[in-house]
Amino acid sequence: MKLRLIVLQLFRRDTNPLFRGVDRAEAVVMTVLIAVFVVIWVVGTVLAGRWADHEMLAAEHAQRGVHAVWARQLESGAQAASSSELTVAFVPGEWKLPDGQEGHGEIPVALNSTAGQQTEIFINAKGQEVRPPLDSADVHDQVAFTVFSVTMGFGVLFAVAYGCTRLLFDRRRMVGWQRDWDAVGPTWSRQGG
Repeated sequence: MKLRLIVLQLFRRDTNPLFRGVDRAEAVVMTVLIAVFVVIWVVGTVLAGRWADHEMLAAEHAQRGVHAVWARQLESGAQAASSSELTVAFVPGEWKLPDGQEGHGEIPVALNSTAGQQTEIFINAKGQEVRPPLDSADVHDQVAFTVFSVTMGFGVLFAVAYGCTRLLFDRRRMVGWQRDWDAVGPTWSRQGG
C-alpha cells in the first residue's frame, strides 16, 4: 500500500503554477536520457569486454608457437644505449634455432649488461624474435582497460548530452519567463507609480 502511494505521488501532476510544461518535458527527457545511458553503457561495456577478451585470447592462441631461447649478446648494453631509451639497449645477438642453425638479430638488454651475457628472448616457429607471449594477467589487464575506456567514453558522452539538454531547456525556460514578465511587468509598473 505504501509503495503504491509513493508511485502515485511520483507520477501525479504538479499543480505548482511555477512548474511549467518545459519543466515537465525536461524531467521526461532527463529520465529517458539516464535510462538510455544506463542500458547502452551496460550493453556497450559487456560487448567491449567480450570483444577485448576474444581479441586477447586470439592473440594468445596465435602465440602458441612462440618459445623461449637464450641469446648471447655480442655487444655491451652501454655501447648501444640510445638517448631515447633509459633502461634498455638493443644490441646484436645470436641464438640457436630448434633445427640447430644460428639466428641473429637485435635483442633488448639491460644497460649494465656486458658482451657475452645470455639473455632470454622469444622466437616464433620461423626462428624470428617476437614479443613475449601474453599471459592471463595481460589478457585481464587489457579487458579491464577496455571496459574502463568504454565506461569513461560513455560518461563523457552522457555529460555532454546532459549539458546540452539542460542548456536547451534553460533557454526555453528563460524565453517563457521573459514572455510572462513582458505580459505582467507593465501592469506592476503602472500600479507602483
